[in-house]
Amino acid sequence: MLGDVRNATGAARQYGPHLAFPVPQPAAGAPQHLQQRILRRGVAQLRSLPAFVAARQAIAGRLREVLSGYPDLVGLPAVPDGVEPSHHLFTFFVREPERLSRDRLIHELDDRGVRVPIRYFPLHLTPEWRSRGHRYGECPTAERLWFEEQMNLPCHPGLTDEQVDLLCELLADSLRASLC
Repeated sequence: MLGDVRNATGAARQYGPHLAFPVPQPAAGAPQHLQQRILRRGVAQLRSLPAFVAARQAIAGRLREVLSGYPDLVGLPAVPDGVEPSHHLFTFFVREPERLSRDRLIHELDDRGVRVPIRYFPLHLTPEWRSRGHRYGECPTAERLWFEEQMNLPCHPGLTDEQVDLLCELLADSLRASLC
């Protein structure tokens, strides 16, 4: 397995200069034993991956239960047969903004202590792309989804059952409070 990690690392180094972002490289002259220790830790963490994914899937299932009470207001991503999402974040979409305000829902959750990560900003609106002449309005679907509909909820495998219960309760309360 360590060979697989080394091969993947070599591939990242090989293709790094062609990517639009820098690939982290070990410092020149870094002790070999340090690099090996980092690789061993990564391999050990990979062994925990199935348990992490299972925990995230269980949390996602609970969040889906809460959101399923609002089928006309909230859209859940479809999961194709044979696919098991890892749920880095639990993403859903507010489908009826005139009846359920995404921004108000974010504020309601925030007021209750739930931090809502809004990630994956439309790339054409980042400073790098704007400096190349890209502007708001070029990708209206992506813009609408990101600015008006997309929401993410925490889905960390370290959440306890009590924390997930509280998250689900706060989500249900916030949904009710956010209805227009």
